[in-house]
Amino acid sequence: MKFSLQTLKNKQSSYCRLQMFGPHLLLQRLTDVVRRLKTFWLQKNKQHQNIQKKYNDSNCIYNHRMKSLAIRRFKDDVLKDTQSKY
Repeated sequence: MKFSLQTLKNKQSSYCRLQMFGPHLLLQRLTDVVRRLKTFWLQKNKQHQNIQKKYNDSNCIYNHRMKSLAIRRFKDDVLKDTQSKY
């Protein structure tokens, strides 16, 4: 493997940065990132639940209206049938 002098310097500087921050700061940064991701996904999950609830509510209302409309039509049909017989 060939490494240029610039690549070697970059690797050394990143290693020095890691030593300068230390593992405790790295762990702190990682926990911060995990915390942010967790809150992000909790918010997304909450938004999804709200959308699902709105959809279910509107679907319930629609089904109720269609059912009552079908019942009314059935009653009208029965009434017409009974009137036509007499």
